[in-house]
Amino acid sequence: MFATLRGLTLFTASVLSATTIATAQTPAPSAPLPAQLSTAKKIFLSNASGKSYSGMAASDLTYNDFHSALKSWGRYELASTPSDADMIFEIRYEAPFGPSNGGNSVEFPEAMLVIFDPKTHVVLWAFSEPLVSTKHKSNEQHLADTLNNLLNDVKRLVALAEANNASSRK
Repeated sequence: MFATLRGLTLFTASVLSATTIATAQTPAPSAPLPAQLSTAKKIFLSNASGKSYSGMAASDLTYNDFHSALKSWGRYELASTPSDADMIFEIRYEAPFGPSNGGNSVEFPEAMLVIFDPKTHVVLWAFSEPLVSTKHKSNEQHLADTLNNLLNDVKRLVALAEANNASSRK
């Protein structure tokens, strides 16, 4: 019985510790979030190719894959022109050269998303995710994982904005 009680105590402490760590890692913004995040119905996805020595293929793949992910999410309707949109999502893949390592520069690829107000061109929010990399996946799978992380960032922010909007109406 003592072993069971000790195990339960350790389990409870582990859960409380993990909850504290998870909460500490994702603090909610205390400043107000842009209202468009919760009120927008239509977005325009813009392909802003960034600095990359991988060529246009990485930028086009990033745009196409993120476009598909947004459609699958279904939260926003994708507008065909910026003037029809409530927000503009500008997606970019960059792989600039980093520091030199024995004469060879290495790339530090990342996907970036900037959310704009189409009327004012003011940046509402921005995200950046480093390219997920493992030895067991292809480059396309790494990019898909990275874009999934980026979309999850957006989903968390939109959910928070919707919750804040709902609580402010009460």
